[in-house]
Amino acid sequence: MPCEFEAVSPDKSVLKLLQGHKLKCRMWQPFAYINQSGYLHLNATAILDAKFSMSKFKCDYMSILTDGLNAIKLSPRVKFIEPVHVYNEFIYVSCNITNGTTVYSNFHFNLNPKVNKRNILNEANDQLSVVIIGFDSVSRFTAEKQLSKTLDFFENSLGAYPIKGYTRIGDNTLPNLLAVLTGKTLPESILSARTIPVLYKEVLRRGYIDCYAEDWAPYLVPFIAKYPNYTHYFRSIILAKENKDLQVSQLSSETMKHIKLSTNPICIGNELKHNIIFKYSKQCIEKYNEKRKYVFMWNNQISHHNPHSLSLADEDTKQFIEWMNSTGNLKNTVLVIMSDHGPRYGQFAQTDFGRITSNFPLLSIYIPHHVKEAFPTIAKNLKVNENRLTTPFDLHETLKDIIFSKLEKREKENNLFNSRGTSLFREIHKQRSCYEASIGENYCPCYASQTVSLADDTVQLVTDFAVDWLNRIITDHNVPCVILKLMSVKSARIQYTPSSSHDKNEHRYIINFYTYPGNGLFQAIVFKDVEQISLLGNIERLNEYGNQSSCIPEKFAHTDLRKYCYCQ
Repeated sequence: MPCEFEAVSPDKSVLKLLQGHKLKCRMWQPFAYINQSGYLHLNATAILDAKFSMSKFKCDYMSILTDGLNAIKLSPRVKFIEPVHVYNEFIYVSCNITNGTTVYSNFHFNLNPKVNKRNILNEANDQLSVVIIGFDSVSRFTAEKQLSKTLDFFENSLGAYPIKGYTRIGDNTLPNLLAVLTGKTLPESILSARTIPVLYKEVLRRGYIDCYAEDWAPYLVPFIAKYPNYTHYFRSIILAKENKDLQVSQLSSETMKHIKLSTNPICIGNELKHNIIFKYSKQCIEKYNEKRKYVFMWNNQISHHNPHSLSLADEDTKQFIEWMNSTGNLKNTVLVIMSDHGPRYGQFAQTDFGRITSNFPLLSIYIPHHVKEAFPTIAKNLKVNENRLTTPFDLHETLKDIIFSKLEKREKENNLFNSRGTSLFREIHKQRSCYEASIGENYCPCYASQTVSLADDTVQLVTDFAVDWLNRIITDHNVPCVILKLMSVKSARIQYTPSSSHDKNEHRYIINFYTYPGNGLFQAIVFKDVEQISLLGNIERLNEYGNQSSCIPEKFAHTDLRKYCYCQ
């Protein structure tokens, strides 16, 4: 039986949760900049406008270098008299006036092709570049509301394919992106953590330049995967931003007070983080013009905590894509806009509509016009697959087809496929099930649901089972967390398969419930028949937990313990 996606519509109260966000970063002109040639200059116009004398300015900089996976090291301070050429891509600039007062400190970057020691080959009609724009926690629905200008231009004007049946296979970013980048599940990745992922290995072997930019620097657990050592890697500057000794500030000469900067995590000093990511990636695309490129951007802060703030990135994302199109950079490039899952926390995620749509992350794919003309079957398959059940494993196989240059092979295939990972350039079987696609039952979108009374005895029974399961996870790991107790049941629904009969003795319950201490809001999908009760997948957390689980050591960072634990 084909998967039938549950048809739901949001009410006005849900739509209000996605209204546009007005926050902006505090704007000011930086006192220094690096030009396209890599020379560090003082910004005389900004300095004079701020009523400072150029002759009283004394500046130095430190290069920011990676030190393993999760740390940086700083070079000794270098005094500069402009212009000075900076070899390293990331620096921290500090300027004082003659009385010793620091009037400016900020991070600066300039992508330098000279750090690359490999031979980078030219793009070709059969060897395309890949550029990926990623946003954390964005469903197809939220993207259509918050990135409306972007999607209208990308899908309607450029003809990108909206993959509307794209379904997450895990709770958070890690399992979903691992599947995209490695084609593996989290356990499979751990078992092969000493091996460089096949896709990235081929990126290097085929002469691609590799650029990765992310606006957050999560702790990278060493045994999870063999993390690529990207040639151009923005992680250094994000790690440096976490150093309390490296502050971003600018002084006003009139008040001799530092300009108050936004403390919102979507900003770094005077700029929105997603714009900084775009600028760095744009440098990669410009400086390796017509060369093979593998560019990956991942934006967390603009969308992870508040889905309504994503609207701030709409015009900027559209302009970035327009720039790629107008400059000819899409001629031999596959451009992907994607996410890992929908919103997981907050009021929107707690609604039934948010629960359903969170399983459908954003995915839209552009392929060059000459590819559509040369391989019409691929274009047809992409169109058919827009509404088929698809996963991150399928996106991985699609990226492999591009990097491994298998377009001609895919064009000649005319049979249907339903394996775990199937390239979107093939037609995916209409009868594909969640089991065949390796989608866990707790994320499977092929069920409808209806509310059930909270007074139902079975609701209490399955909720108690879920709370007991949480406590078993906590005690089995021997961590200093308190035993959780049920506070209340927020909502309960029964799931069923549309257009089919089902055993009245078998039920799937979706339960949202609160526990204490900590006021945790959780969601569990529990199966019950006459003989047993079992949990389908893991239990998800629907509200933020802050530092409630700060006692959980980093070695458990890849587990769900941090979502469940309330430290003693």
